Amino acid sequence: MKPKQSQKKLYLAYVLSLFIGLFLASCVIDPHDNDGRHNDFVATEDFNFKIDIRDQRRLELFGVNGTVEIYGTSQTLDVVEIRGEMRVESDSRRDAEDYLRDLSVEISNQSDRLIVRTQQPNDTRGRNFVVNYHICIPGDWRVLADNTNGVVRVDSVGNDVAVYQSNGEINLGTITGDVNVDLTNGNLFFRDVYGNLDAENVNGNIDARVTIPSNGKIRMGTVNGNLLLSIPANTAADFSATATNGGISVSNLFLHNSQITNRSTTGTLGNGDGEVTLGTVNGAIQVTGF
Repeated sequence: MKPKQSQKKLYLAYVLSLFIGLFLASCVIDPHDNDGRHNDFVATEDFNFKIDIRDQRRLELFGVNGTVEIYGTSQTLDVVEIRGEMRVESDSRRDAEDYLRDLSVEISNQSDRLIVRTQQPNDTRGRNFVVNYHICIPGDWRVLADNTNGVVRVDSVGNDVAVYQSNGEINLGTITGDVNVDLTNGNLFFRDVYGNLDAENVNGNIDARVTIPSNGKIRMGTVNGNLLLSIPANTAADFSATATNGGISVSNLFLHNSQITNRSTTGTLGNGDGEVTLGTVNGAIQVTGF
């Protein structure tokens, strides 16, 4: 005997609900799956170290993720202050708090330098570990900052500065010394650099205002991005700019013996003592004298 119409509806509803349940079960994400973790919960802890200065003349910082701010001062300092925030982002508050115990700042106070290093698990399993630094140092110290992801700012340093980073932004201002910078993805900004500049990028723009010393060098290169350079109008250098796919413009500068093609511009600035070498594959180059 055939079931009644109401019985048919109940049967179909049961089958449909069973199918939906099986479908939803197949879509449940493993909480330890890196791609599925939703880091909506945050645990933080502030830190503040004051390190006595002896004969140190150099700061070395090795970070992983976060913002790094390093400022020099002309004031006489007895201590270097290192402060900031440690942060873990996870899919539960308890998990974030538990793993915050695995995040730390290690400081090595050596005879000639101060070394600061982020310590965190190698396998984060999808959690975000972040350490943000704010450091004030004597203005005549040398600086090395090696970070992976984030923003690095260095300002008011009267010595050599080197910054290496994979992803993010690097911003340097009022540096009197040689600058060496390497970035993979992001933009580079240099404001009032007085020294030699060597800046390499892969994906991103480079914007620089630089005064090089006698016989000094500026080398700026990127693969995908624009190059903007401002230099004194009386700069003396052998000049070369190459843009494979993009234009080149030079203004308020006089190039002796210039040779200009669709992809390159070469010539001599002043007596040609120094060197300015610029190159991009996909992007434009703009050089201005001030």
